Amino acid sequence: MENTEATGLDASNHELTVKQQKNFITISFDKLLLAPGAEAFMPPAIDASLEGVTAMRTRTQINLIKSSVQSENIKNIVVVGGGYIGLGAADIFSKNGKNVTLIDNSSHILSTYLDTEFAKKIEANLRKRGVTIRLGESVKSLAGEKKVQSVLTTNNSYSADLVVVATGTRPNTSWLKGSLDLSDRGFIKVDAYLRTSVPDVFAVGDSIEIPYTPLYRQQSIALASNAQRQGECAILNLEKPRLAYKSVLGTTSWAAGKYHFSATGLTEKAAESFGLSHKSITITQQQNLETHNGLSKIEVQLKLLYSPNDQKVLGFQIMANGAIHELINIAAIALQKEMTLSELALVDFYMLPGINFLPHIINEAAFKALRAE
Repeated sequence: MENTEATGLDASNHELTVKQQKNFITISFDKLLLAPGAEAFMPPAIDASLEGVTAMRTRTQINLIKSSVQSENIKNIVVVGGGYIGLGAADIFSKNGKNVTLIDNSSHILSTYLDTEFAKKIEANLRKRGVTIRLGESVKSLAGEKKVQSVLTTNNSYSADLVVVATGTRPNTSWLKGSLDLSDRGFIKVDAYLRTSVPDVFAVGDSIEIPYTPLYRQQSIALASNAQRQGECAILNLEKPRLAYKSVLGTTSWAAGKYHFSATGLTEKAAESFGLSHKSITITQQQNLETHNGLSKIEVQLKLLYSPNDQKVLGFQIMANGAIHELINIAAIALQKEMTLSELALVDFYMLPGINFLPHIINEAAFKALRAE
């Protein structure tokens, strides 16, 4: 049903109420799978009613971004938020000749995913492309009567024809209050089989919290990859419990400028904030990358985070000046299986003369960590 909004759930009677244009319709169900997703979070200091202020969540918002890229009247872009969405916006606009300012209140961009030494390389690359990066600043207000004209932060003021807000999301679950159990933060509570607190109703995606492996706690991991797997899992469990959705790592991969970067599990910053004992090693390796033009050499940097107590791996970060996305999938398997350094050092990776080199970068990282202990 297109152009339809779910507005209410009567779980005891197995009925869902939806709004289609101006009409409210009641739909009966035997089983219900909820995937209401999340809404873009607008900080209180940002007046979203001003023309030229947008998030990057809905189709309408994405279309506005696309038209703004081509518009000659929009020259100054301010992006609020230095995560993947904010970075993607800054990258797109800078490639199209716009004057871009990226504002984030952290000490470096991508602070959820990367440690400082990786993030600083991306920042330097963006600055070479003309992006102004302002860190440790928060938005205080926007100036403009009907249309935004500038952004005032704790340190400065920036001219703006368009403000793109990428400061995270909140679960779209307010319409479910009183119908099923929600957490204090508004996420739908589910069990290992993705069943909610009421019979025959399941939930998946950005509206639920799931076990996060490195911390053994419930956490929101708003990634399309997780939502897709949860949907498959919930369908298997509709008739009877068959597959428990045990845990996730938050595995991600992205590209900005000349760099491709990936991460899974904890960063050092995250480990410190949760009081976890940890150590890390970083290695750099030259590798061959197969392309349609043959082989090209790329430089790959890998950071391995581990526990000195039991030597279990806690996280990986990988960066290269070429596409190495599949490498993080290997790292994710190791982390999800809670492998130790000794196990990781002896994983039987293949070697093809002239294509890849010995030792495999993950083997090498584990051996280096073992030698340091």
